Amino acid sequence: MSESQEGLQTSMEGLHSYANKWGLQINVNKTKSMIFTKNGYNTEKLNIMCGTEPIEKVTNYTYLGVNFNTNGSMDSTMTRLAEKARRAEKAQTSILNADNNTTSIKTKLFETTQIPILTYAGEMWGLCTNKKWDTTSYMY
Repeated sequence: MSESQEGLQTSMEGLHSYANKWGLQINVNKTKSMIFTKNGYNTEKLNIMCGTEPIEKVTNYTYLGVNFNTNGSMDSTMTRLAEKARRAEKAQTSILNADNNTTSIKTKLFETTQIPILTYAGEMWGLCTNKKWDTTSYMY
């Protein structure tokens, strides 16, 4: 990460040199660059090179299940996680509605299957709001 194209290019050159030193190769096809702005629009040309190969500029990128886009919004990730939590809850409806299960069993089931989904990458959300997320969180 860098606040300037020059800084990002310097970092890429350092990574490229390190990889060459240790006999590693950077997969340029999987390497992307992105500029984050408040409104998501950017007219600035970003031309980052890895050695002699250009790095593709993208407007969104998914890494470890988290979708990053140019405006920094986490809406698409939060919406996807809310939908996953709803599907998990639906899959467990018969267990949750069974009369022979105690509240502690139902709570444990919720804590081990839905809380991890709902809180995945939560450290990155900041003060984001999302209607689907709010609706899902109110269900619980």
